[in-house]
Order: sequence, then C-alpha cells, then structure tokens
Amino acid sequence: MPHHTQNDVALLFNQAAQRYDAANDVMSAGMHRLWKRFFVRSLPVRRSSTWVDVGTGTGDIAIALCKIYAHNDLKVIACDPNKHMLDIAKTKAWDKGVCSITWHQTPGHALPCHDKSVDGILMSFALRNIVKWEEALREGFRCTKNGGAIRIMEFNALGPTTGAFFYEYYRKYIVPRLGALASGHQAPYTYLSESIRAFAPPKRIMRTLQDSGWNYVHAHPLLGGAVMIYQGEKR
Repeated sequence: MPHHTQNDVALLFNQAAQRYDAANDVMSAGMHRLWKRFFVRSLPVRRSSTWVDVGTGTGDIAIALCKIYAHNDLKVIACDPNKHMLDIAKTKAWDKGVCSITWHQTPGHALPCHDKSVDGILMSFALRNIVKWEEALREGFRCTKNGGAIRIMEFNALGPTTGAFFYEYYRKYIVPRLGALASGHQAPYTYLSESIRAFAPPKRIMRTLQDSGWNYVHAHPLLGGAVMIYQGEKR
C-alpha cells in the first residue's frame, strides 16, 4: 500500500462519509454493531468520569457510551479530523436524543485536553487510520489521569495461515467491492482493506503502548484474532 498522509486519509473518508454506516453494515453483515456494543460494555467506566473517543467517525462509540452509561454522569469528548464524519455524528446523536457529547475536529495526536484531565481514551477501528499513531498513544497517555485507562479495538491481519485464507480473501477482494456497492466509491474501501494488511502487528502495538507509558498492557482476540482489543492502564 502506498504511503498515505493524514490529508490523503481525510479525502478518502470524505468520499465514504455519507454512506459509511450503511457500507459497514453490508461489509460486516451488521457484526460491527455487536463488536462495538461489546467493546463499550467492557469499559471500566466510573461515575462522573470523562472519556475521549479518538477517531469517532460517525459517532457510534461516543453515542453508545452516553446511552449505556446514561446514569453515570458521564462526559464524552469525541474527536475526529474529518468534518463530514463529525457532521453525520452530530446529526445521529441529536436524532438519538444524545446531547452530552463535546465534538472536536482534531487528529488523534493533538487532543483538546489538559494534562491528566480525563479518565479514559478510546479508539474503535481508528488507530490504523491515524498516520502518527505512535504519537496518538503518547498523546492519550498525556491526557489521562493516574488510574485511568486506554482501550483500543482494531482489525488485525491474520497472515497466510490455512485457517485465515477465507478471512484474508474476504478482506482483500470482497470488502472493497461491497463497500463500493454500498457507498458508490471503491477507493476508500480498497484503502481500508489494505490498511489492515499494512498496519502494525499486535506485538508492535503492545510494545508501543508500553513505550508510551501505559502499564498492564494486554490484547484480547475476537473472531480468532481478526479483531483485537488492546488495553492499558496509567499508574
């Protein structure tokens, strides 16, 4: 996959934004909604805590946080560099009756938070789309209070193993075509498919989390490792 700048990625997501949710439903047969719900329900959310959803996209995670933990007096800061995505997220939140999210158009390596001011950092299928992703992990650490947490859900390439053949075939050949059918644009979904293959493997992601200052770093596989949930704590 050719090297992409953050502007390149933003332009691709501009193409996909209007039909992004529908395309995700088609490509994952709706499974992405179950993964996201599981992810949000697994978070160590305390009362009166503040969480930052980095790379919020169309806002699924931020909205789910507010709805699932509605009685926890939760504050959610949702960040994304793409204005089109944020506009869709804001409309979706309003339609769902969620008005407690603060929205910011900003990349993951430049969060609008003071040092040690939030309780948790979230990224859902966003880390590989942040060109300066190592900086984003350090930035999240800077913003998080002692005792806070980071949780990341991301796709993972399974490699050329026999059991992974069908998954890799689906990722490489079927996903771009389904994305194109659902959205009318193939380029963003070719990028998304190839970005999974080209992104850092789990061991490197965990090592970078540790190098960024996070403690108790673990990775939990879903779907045989096709989706990974990474976690770390700040002590």
